[in-house]
Parts: sequence; structure tokens; C-alpha cells
Amino acid sequence: MQEKVTKKTTSQDVNRILEVDFLKGVLILLMIAFHLAWIGDHYPFAKQVVYTFHMPAFLVISGFLMNVHRSLRTFMRSMCRLAVPYVVMESAYIVMAATLPIREHISDLSLRTFCEYLILHPLGPYWYLHTLIICGVVYFIAIRITCLNTLSRLILIGLAYYGLSSVCGIIAFVNAMYFLAGAVVRKSSIPFKRIFQGSSMAFIAAVTIIAQSSELQSSATSGILLTFLINSTFIFAFQLLNVKRCSTLLWLGQNTLPILLFSPIFTYACKWLQPYLLTEPTGILFLSCSLVITASGSLLLGRVLDLLMNFLPSSVKRLLPQLYRSRHDISAPTSTLSSGGRAWKEACLQSFSRCPME
Repeated sequence: MQEKVTKKTTSQDVNRILEVDFLKGVLILLMIAFHLAWIGDHYPFAKQVVYTFHMPAFLVISGFLMNVHRSLRTFMRSMCRLAVPYVVMESAYIVMAATLPIREHISDLSLRTFCEYLILHPLGPYWYLHTLIICGVVYFIAIRITCLNTLSRLILIGLAYYGLSSVCGIIAFVNAMYFLAGAVVRKSSIPFKRIFQGSSMAFIAAVTIIAQSSELQSSATSGILLTFLINSTFIFAFQLLNVKRCSTLLWLGQNTLPILLFSPIFTYACKWLQPYLLTEPTGILFLSCSLVITASGSLLLGRVLDLLMNFLPSSVKRLLPQLYRSRHDISAPTSTLSSGGRAWKEACLQSFSRCPME
């Protein structure tokens, strides 16, 4: 029997998966670390390894979290909550690239060049939101073709991604496939934690692949395996620790959107700290301070913007994302939480079907 688009939400849709938040927290810190030019230059092999799996893992998670089983109005509102910050921050980044001596410097910025980067080839970390919006819209449309079964719809989505990649050139096909892999996981109804099971052997296998691969790429078989194995390794690490010890990473994992949006501001600013913090050859002090400054600054900026959005009309606020989520005791069961804590936990449960970056 054909699957109905209006099917009821499953238990996976309403229960927040702490392992997913933990993965997002670790991945967003890795993104910050290797967006620091000094770290990338002095640890090129580590950068290559991390770039092989960290954004593919984010895309798998985003495909898994993308909820297309809702009304057109609700879905388009969620896409708008990604599109508005994308347009604002990507526009600002393009202007910054034309005025500051960054690696993606634009020597001759014109209106045509501006539109090309904004619509077709985003700069900086914002390509992720660009890819997420396009993949999400295609996924939403294809899943509503009720004359096809689930497998046929997924194949159709893959073909659409291939066309957008090879013909239009607006997304990378490999990135779209990672997103689709996450969507397939969700459609399979197999719990996320059963597919990405924590295992110490996953770490050994990942190290073996890294040692044996001459060139690591996310599109290669070794890259796909590495993404899977690293996810399992991080989940194994989460299982070794209790929730309270991981509370900071879980909190960061629930606040990846403001960090993604505002981290370029602070990673660039951290360059001015190099003469003071690069007092030892490893750069660990510089890295540690930069991670704290970038994450904290991004979250603070997100919090300030959330407060300012309270002065906007409600019709406008509905089109903007909530940028900051407060930190609470996430380890306590619902029955032992205060009324405020219960309200927070309920908000967490409801947020699972919201923006994949939240």
C-alpha cells in the first residue's frame, strides 16, 4: 500500500536523540578548529582527515532530521528560517571577501559576481545552508508524488540531485548523496542508534583506513566508510561518558546554527591573538582559546539577536529562526525536573522536527 504523506509522527520524530546532539557538538568544534588558518596550515593531514568526514556527517544528520511530513506552509516556513540567515550572512561574507585579505578574496566584485556567489557558488561555511535548502525542497516535493512507492521516490530524488549537480552546477552531488543517506535512514524506520552503533572497533577500523588511504576524499569509498566509522566512534565515546560530563557538547550540539552563522567573524578576529597565544610550537593554547572565543562569541551574538527579534512584528518573527537555546540540566528525567525544566524538556522534544541545524 502506498505510504501516505500525512502519516503520523513516529517515536523517532518526538524523542530527542542525545547521541545526535553530541555528534553535532563535536563536529561543530572540528569545523571551528580547521577554519582557523594557522591550524589548517600547520596540521594539513589532520585537516584532510577531518574534512573527509565532518561535513558529510553533518549532512547525514540533517537528512535524518529533515521532516517533510508536514504542511506546505509549515515546511516553507522552516526553509525560510534557513534562507533568511543564509542570504544575510552569505551577502556579508561576499562583501567581506571583497574588502579583507582572506583566502577567498574577491578581487573584482560586481553585481553579477555577487549574485553568482549568492545563488550558485556560496563562499565560506554557508554552502552548507545552501545545500540543505535545495536538498530539502527537492525532498519535500518528491515525497509528495504519491503514485510512486518509497524506493521510487528516493531514486527520483537522487536523479534530481544529479541533475542539479551536473547540469545546473548549484550543488555538489556527493554532498546531496550524504543528505539523501540520512533521509533513507529516517525512511527506513530503523533507529539512528541501531545504524550508528557505538563501537571501539570502529575507531581501530577508522585509523586503519586513514593509515592505508593515499588520498582521503568524502566521495571515495574510504571517505564514506570513514564517515560511518567516525560517527560510531564518537557515539562510543559518548556512551563511555555520562550525560552530565557531555553536557557542554550536547548544549553546543543544540546551538550549531548560530555557531555556523557567526563563527567566521570570530575565527578571523582570532588572527589578532596569534602573536600572544602562539608561544609554544603545537598551537594548542591558540586553538583552545580560539574555540572558546568563537563558540562563546557566536552564542552570545545569537542570544542578543534573539532578544532584538522580540521587538519585531510577530509576522516577521515567524520567518526567523531561534538562534540560541539556553543551557539546562539535560540529564535529569522529566519527573525530577522543575516546572521550568519540564518546559525546557518539552521544547527539546518538539524541536526535533524543526530546523536540522538547531
